[in-house]
Amino acid sequence: MRRIVIWVTDSGWRSCLSAATHFTHDAESVVLLHVIPPDGDTPAGGLRGFLGRGQERVPTQQVNELAQAAAHRLLARGRRLLGRGCETVSRVGRPEREVLSVCAGADLLVCGRDGRLRLTGPKSLAPATRFVVGHAPCAVLLVWPDEEVPAARPGRCG
Repeated sequence: MRRIVIWVTDSGWRSCLSAATHFTHDAESVVLLHVIPPDGDTPAGGLRGFLGRGQERVPTQQVNELAQAAAHRLLARGRRLLGRGCETVSRVGRPEREVLSVCAGADLLVCGRDGRLRLTGPKSLAPATRFVVGHAPCAVLLVWPDEEVPAARPGRCG
């Protein structure tokens, strides 16, 4: 394999890295990817909705900076745990679109199952993950996390 992309999220990322190590020894290039949703889906956007209309005092920039810092820490931890050189990529945007963009030219995408583990069918994957699995331009290794992942918020994909 030439290029592997590992999509790390805040939950289940250790399981993804563990599974990916079985494939990375032959890879020429490994990319650790983390995506922060756009402003409306970030903690700041959610906080604005929680406070109600007309609340302009939400520190959106500060919350987004904290999200970026957390993403960089997560990617650094992932790089150390992976135990080999890799590229780290942090993006802001619709996760399904950003993941597919980074996967262009990849041979394998490793991502974690992020829906309700006890369910089968459509709700077993979060909407963004379901979209990525259905549209990936490469093989996909879907990893079951070691821990239960909270149910994803309904969202739109496509």
